[in-house]
Amino acid sequence: MKIGFMGLGHMGSKMAARILQAGFELSVYNRTPAAAKELVSQGAKLVESPADLHDCHIVISMLSDDKAVESVVYGDRGFLKHVEPGTIHISMSTISPSLAEHMDIDHQMVNCFLVGAPVFGRPESAEAGKLFVMAGGDEQVLRSCKRVFAALAQKVYHVGENPAHAHLMKILGNFMLVSNVQILSEALALAEKSGLNQKIFLEAMTSSLFSAPLFKNYGGMIIEKAYNKKNGFGMPLALKDIRLAQEAAANAGSPLPMASLVHDQVVTAMARGLGQMDLSALGKLAADNAGIIDQSSSLLNRDRSMDLESDIPH
Repeated sequence: MKIGFMGLGHMGSKMAARILQAGFELSVYNRTPAAAKELVSQGAKLVESPADLHDCHIVISMLSDDKAVESVVYGDRGFLKHVEPGTIHISMSTISPSLAEHMDIDHQMVNCFLVGAPVFGRPESAEAGKLFVMAGGDEQVLRSCKRVFAALAQKVYHVGENPAHAHLMKILGNFMLVSNVQILSEALALAEKSGLNQKIFLEAMTSSLFSAPLFKNYGGMIIEKAYNKKNGFGMPLALKDIRLAQEAAANAGSPLPMASLVHDQVVTAMARGLGQMDLSALGKLAADNAGIIDQSSSLLNRDRSMDLESDIPH
């Protein structure tokens, strides 16, 4: 089976490698060809445009947002204009349900199949083949994707026949993630300012009421101030996903008041210079808002001040 893969970012490169290791014939496209160097050395074929994936049985897209997905699907060199009938497109990006609905119609018009299959998991999970896939699409078509999913995921959830519902699942999951990191950040800031040991607090909470890995992982990052964790869930992506949740809520006429709150918190974090950090930096924002002084930053600023004073003529 020939597989095409579009998008070799932090997640996509790890996922494409898994597919190659599973024995599939793999062709890859990335806007920056240099990102494909390692995969090519392992046997993948690099193509010049999405249109060159027209002979693949399954084409996977794993890109950052709606605009990026539209750029590879549509246009003169977009794969949809050149694709052969019967091809399956597995959309694994985090995109809006409205775009997924639009693409589903367009795929049907050229006798192709769209499967919505966004994933939960970090790059290390992708590398280990331990992602969680939310799959929406025709059940028979999904059976054709079974071997591909087996190379990537520890579990696949079939959410129904509609590919857009899979993307809605992903957006709602990320909305819940961001909201809980905000709650965790506020609780840890209050604990620290009140003199309560944060590590004991986190251990007690994650061993009782909040045992999901999310709380332990993000809580640990906040306590350790590991805001620059490589390949983390960055602030701009979190903001994009919250806005997608708000768009979906507006389209459905279903209020989502918490989304407005976390949206403003992420925007504030970015405005305060935390835009290049992991989502866990909401913990720093909460600590700053509580008036908690970061001792390491304070000492560093003091040392810099002393260095400047030494340069002043007396």
